[in-house]
Amino acid sequence: MSQSMQCLLGQEHEHLVSNVREDRLGCPTDVPIGDPKYCSNVTKVVERWNEIAKGMQQQDVLVVNTGAHWFGNPDERQTAFRNIPQAIAAVFNGTVIARTTVMGHDHCEEYLEPTSEFIDEDPGQKNRLVPYNWANFTHLNGLVHEAFLAAGMTGNLTLAREKQEGGAMDCLHYCVPGPIHIWNELLSHVLETILADELST
Repeated sequence: MSQSMQCLLGQEHEHLVSNVREDRLGCPTDVPIGDPKYCSNVTKVVERWNEIAKGMQQQDVLVVNTGAHWFGNPDERQTAFRNIPQAIAAVFNGTVIARTTVMGHDHCEEYLEPTSEFIDEDPGQKNRLVPYNWANFTHLNGLVHEAFLAAGMTGNLTLAREKQEGGAMDCLHYCVPGPIHIWNELLSHVLETILADELST
């Protein structure tokens, strides 16, 4: 995604984009994700985000991709979802945009366009949402979005990603050029709107 944004901005401005991979969004790695105490120590989360946000300034924009590296019942992760945006707010007072992750489904490589067949009550179809915890993505994304809003952050944004997966039975990574570029065009529009608002005040 960051490389796509650099291409969109061009060589003159590509240096303005940087990327950090943080699969646990700042949660300590010493406690397993399935543990009830996972990410419960907000002080440690703040310390990690202090490292991640080092060098960032108020005029910067932080885009957080919630990602797919969560499993189990999303309701049991609410402590983590609550502590992550609180930690970010403690070390960074710029604009934060939360990008959620759209769920995949089994045999996704057979589909070349969005489909609604997995929203019905057919148990056979629901079973195709079991791999990789996909069936919980909608609820998980909602909890994450609520947590960022509760932290009082401005500029929060959730955008659905259109389907266009790669061919190796992987529903979480997309071919390029493709939907990632479209998402960055939408993000670019949001950033222009934020800048226009700041210049008008």
